[in-house]
Amino acid sequence: MTKTIYNSPDFEVRLMAMYDARLKQWPVPYESTFVNTSYGKVHIIISGPKDAPPVLLLHAAGMSASSWLYNIEGLSKFYLTYAIDNLGEVGKSVLNDLDSFPNDGKALSKLYTEISDKLGIENACVIGASNGGFIATNYALYSPERVKKLVLLGPMGVTPATDSTIQKIEQSASPDTQFSPEDMLRWALGDNPRVLEACGEWFGLVMSGTTPRVAAPIPFTPEQLQSISIPVLLILGKKDNLVGDPAKVKELAKNVLDIQIEILNTGHLISADQPDTVNNLIYEFFEQH
Repeated sequence: MTKTIYNSPDFEVRLMAMYDARLKQWPVPYESTFVNTSYGKVHIIISGPKDAPPVLLLHAAGMSASSWLYNIEGLSKFYLTYAIDNLGEVGKSVLNDLDSFPNDGKALSKLYTEISDKLGIENACVIGASNGGFIATNYALYSPERVKKLVLLGPMGVTPATDSTIQKIEQSASPDTQFSPEDMLRWALGDNPRVLEACGEWFGLVMSGTTPRVAAPIPFTPEQLQSISIPVLLILGKKDNLVGDPAKVKELAKNVLDIQIEILNTGHLISADQPDTVNNLIYEFFEQH
């Protein structure tokens, strides 16, 4: 069995070259660091004033920490940001063992508690996009003392469409798939030309060249969402095919006691689609209370 998530050395070389190219475009000073955890070595991009409030940035599936390129200049003006490459996905984090990864919500929460401890972060605001939103929600559920506020951008798990979305992604990766790469690209990323240009080649390589080792984003129950006591900002995209109908998501999300819901005219990669609008919503939310 292969010892990495990459289907060939060529895919890893190409994706890491693209990652490094994004870092060269990083618009603010940053520190690239690693911490050792029970599951492997985790890579983090740190930006912002050292005395500013800490914010963890958890990326969408397959997009890596480098995908926060479009938001980092604004966010790091006011916050000490930690963009984390999720273990088991494309990026610079490396699993020790492909058969051993955090495969449920409790294990994910334990991992991110361990990461925070290694970084000296007692608690932080957390921003999670897509599958990063699933991870962030589990962190808030199982380690509530570590999360001050939670921002979810088109999150997995907080949507009735989670199961059907996973099924379509699995079908598209099958050798006998009926989905063309172009169809899958537009279904997943939306129709914003800037997003397609910025992320399209990367997304295609990730889909064809990696086999992630991550927990499946099982939908949260109403009871789980009702147990979240911290403030939550949920941002949804009207044209988000992965999350689905915002009205249905709102019905489930309203189980959270303290939640603010915003709907933007975007596809799934909300923060890359409308970075300034997203950043402004985050500023206002973090500064409340």
